[in-house]
Amino acid sequence: MKSLLLERYYPYFLAGVGTLAWYKFGQVFAVDAQSFLSAALGLSGTILGFLATAQSILMALPSDSVMGQLKRSGYIDDLVRYLRESLYVLAAYAAWNLYGFAVVEPKSNALPLWYRTTWIALAIVSAASFHRVTEIVLRIMKRR
Repeated sequence: MKSLLLERYYPYFLAGVGTLAWYKFGQVFAVDAQSFLSAALGLSGTILGFLATAQSILMALPSDSVMGQLKRSGYIDDLVRYLRESLYVLAAYAAWNLYGFAVVEPKSNALPLWYRTTWIALAIVSAASFHRVTEIVLRIMKRR
């Protein structure tokens, strides 16, 4: 139970702690905001594609294999939740990157502090939720 609780909430815990640490210890961010946002937007789209592929692979697994075991154990609800959360968080991260082009300060090519702080939180929760789903999918594929 304790490990499942940790598994469920560690992306959000890491995002909170990481964002507070970033804010407290210097707030380092990219100098060229537009190039950085372009790269981050491309990365988020790539990861979203990976998650959609992982979801398709899981849906295609036969019910009498690992997928059946997951359903019988009740863990399938958690797995679906993790996939959904990861897709939504990454979509929000991609949208936030896109929104960054609208708030970048034209003269300095910099982003406001409120935007950077939210970006850091979304980046960390996106990376952690992607990690969570990737680890689970790889364990499922190994057992297959």
